[in-house]
Amino acid sequence: MINDRASTEVALKFALDGAYLPIGGSSPHEVCPVCNGGSANEKTFVLRRVAHDIITFRCYRATCGTSGCINVSSGTLVERESSSLKKRVGFILGGFDLLNEDQIRYLERAYSSSRMALLASGVRVDGTSFRIMLPLYDVDGELRGYALRWHEGISIDKPKPKALTVWLDEIPRIAFPSSRPIKTVNRGTVVLTEDWNSAHRLYRAGIPAAAIMGTGVSADTLSPLALAGYNNVVMCLDSDAKAVGLRHKLKYSSMFRNFSVHLLSNLDIKDMESSEFSKLVQEFTETYVKV
Repeated sequence: MINDRASTEVALKFALDGAYLPIGGSSPHEVCPVCNGGSANEKTFVLRRVAHDIITFRCYRATCGTSGCINVSSGTLVERESSSLKKRVGFILGGFDLLNEDQIRYLERAYSSSRMALLASGVRVDGTSFRIMLPLYDVDGELRGYALRWHEGISIDKPKPKALTVWLDEIPRIAFPSSRPIKTVNRGTVVLTEDWNSAHRLYRAGIPAAAIMGTGVSADTLSPLALAGYNNVVMCLDSDAKAVGLRHKLKYSSMFRNFSVHLLSNLDIKDMESSEFSKLVQEFTETYVKV
C-alpha cells in the first residue's frame, strides 16, 4: 500500500487518468509514478476500472507494491480492497451477440420492446450467468448500476442464478431506465414505479418514469429528484397500498410542488394488456404530464 502523503498524491493524480477506461478495462503497463520503475525504468504500473466511479491501481514491482482504489468522481482514495469490489461487480458485460435469435425474440416480448431500443437503453447480458442486465441511471443520466434478472427463456444449461441489483458506487437510488430524459410540456414531471420493467414501458410510451428498485422511499432517495428540478412526482402503488400512499403523501409533499399517489388496478404496469396500458398512458399524459 501507499505509505506516505507525497506518494499518495502522485499515484492519485496518475490513477485519475484512467477515467477513460471502460468498466472492466485495464490500462497498458506504465512506469510507476511512485518508484519510477527502479533503475531499469520497468513498466509495472497498471490501472483497472472495476466500477463506474472506481479505478484501482497497482505497481507489480516487489520492492514497491504501491496499490489502492480511487473514486474518480471525488478524486479521493477509497478505503476498501479492490478484491471486494471485483467480487461485488463480478459479471462479464456482453452484448446481445451472446444470444441466439429465439432468445432475443423472447427478450423483446418480455420487455415489450425491440432489440435496438433495449440496446440503446443500455441493456446488456451477463456473460457468466446469462442474466439480463438492466441499466440503472441517476437523475443526471450517469450509469450507476445494473439490475440482473434471470429469464427461463434465455438461460441455457445453467442453474437459476438469483436476481441481483448492483450499485457500482454502493449507493441505492431511484433509477431511470434511460440516460436521456424525456422532454415533455412539463419537464418537471416524473412517474415512479416499483420495478424497472414498468418504468421502461412507460418511458417507451413517452412518459417520464423512474423505478424505486426496492430501495424504499425516503427523503434521501427523493432529494436528488428535487435538486434536479422535478417538482411534480407521481408514485404508482398497488391498489391495496392506499394507507402507504397516504403516509408518503403526508411525509413528502413538502419537498415538491405536487406529490401524487396513483393506485393501480390489480396488475403491475409491466403486465397490463395493450388496451389497458394505452388508457393508463392517456390518463397519465392528461392528468400529470400536460399540467
